[in-house]
Amino acid sequence: MRVLMRPRPMGRETTSGRVCILAVALVGWLALGGACGGDRRDGRPRSEAPARLARYALTIGDMALQVEVAATREERRRGLSGRWEVPSGTGMLFVFPDEARRTFWMKDTLTALSVAFLDEEGLVTQMEDMTPLSETPHTSREPARYVLEVPRGWFQEVGIEVGDRTVFGDALERRLGELDLDD
Repeated sequence: MRVLMRPRPMGRETTSGRVCILAVALVGWLALGGACGGDRRDGRPRSEAPARLARYALTIGDMALQVEVAATREERRRGLSGRWEVPSGTGMLFVFPDEARRTFWMKDTLTALSVAFLDEEGLVTQMEDMTPLSETPHTSREPARYVLEVPRGWFQEVGIEVGDRTVFGDALERRLGELDLDD
């Protein structure tokens, strides 16, 4: 004698049981990710992932650029470190309370960058290419109030030269006016 079993129809009990199993699996996966540090591709825990700041418009020479602003000591220290890429047409503007010789390096920076040192008036006084993860210092020859980092080679690709002027967009001007800069 053969007993044929009919499949049970998908009722509420079966569906809620599956939802419960999925919920438990999701919670376990999230807990395991947290217990393992939730490391990212760059080896840094998620809690230390690079912060993304608001972007502001500026023009350098005739080229438009969207930049994040690093104005606090911590923002300037972190800069673009830990990022796998910086898209073309974007960068970071480092803002300092005064003009002085500035030194930048790439110790924890994973992507190749170019740097431009800008004076108080926003004129480009010097540009250099920097190598990822390098501790080689890049120091401005002249005092700089601003430093602009972009993807390596971007200045050359778009024809930016020493002496070109940087013009901040209205929102960036407002943001800079609100800053209480530390040294």
